[in-house]
Amino acid sequence: MALMIRKKRYKFQVELKINELTEVTFGKAILFAKIRQLDGGGFSDFSNRVEVSNHTVKYNQEFTFPCKMNANSNTGVLESCKFRISIRKEEKGGRNFRKIGFVDVDMAEYAGAGPSTQRYILQAYEQTHRLDNSMLNLTLNITLKEGDLVFQRPTTRQQPIQLPGEEEQSVANTLSVNSRGGSAKLSMSDV
Repeated sequence: MALMIRKKRYKFQVELKINELTEVTFGKAILFAKIRQLDGGGFSDFSNRVEVSNHTVKYNQEFTFPCKMNANSNTGVLESCKFRISIRKEEKGGRNFRKIGFVDVDMAEYAGAGPSTQRYILQAYEQTHRLDNSMLNLTLNITLKEGDLVFQRPTTRQQPIQLPGEEEQSVANTLSVNSRGGSAKLSMSDV
């Protein structure tokens, strides 16, 4: 007799705010984003069409949609549940568009964590497309609407993406923490 593994089911409310797209290589273009839920629902919507200004596109647009997630009943760890933000360039006066790049975001990593602002580097659709290192800045707030209050998020990315100047600040903070109360190894010659 086969054992049936039951999964815990959860319903979340996703509040997504697309803040801006930075480091855009186009000097003059109109860009927009398509948001599409890959797992846990069928949400799909478009952002406003915004012109590039100073290599930045400021969207500041919010989207709200429901999401269903599952978790292993033994461990309580949420399974991966993703949505995709596709950045597109308007062509031929708005009658056509060209896909520039996309970002896949795993909502399970942010479930119940409160508002979180992250930066993602755009991925290319084809291998022949030149990557331009554009970064999408977005804020996620995923709250539990239905299901058991006890669940565990999967592990998140190891390192956040930092802008120039932020690296020195994080290194300085690490050094000050280590000099305050960090463990120091002493040998007999130091005594």
